[in-house]
Amino acid sequence: MTKRTAIAWKAAGARCLERQFLANSARTGTPVAEAAGALHGVHTQVPSAAES
Repeated sequence: MTKRTAIAWKAAGARCLERQFLANSARTGTPVAEAAGALHGVHTQVPSAAES
């Protein structure tokens, strides 16, 4: 059985910004591949947001 956790849209949005280094810059020493990988999903979120 899958456990569900309630989360507010504001919290979900904040998590996305944080995870993709858009809320704060990546720390010095963060591998470029890690930062690029985190940003990979940004372009896919924009079109789906426009459809809502």
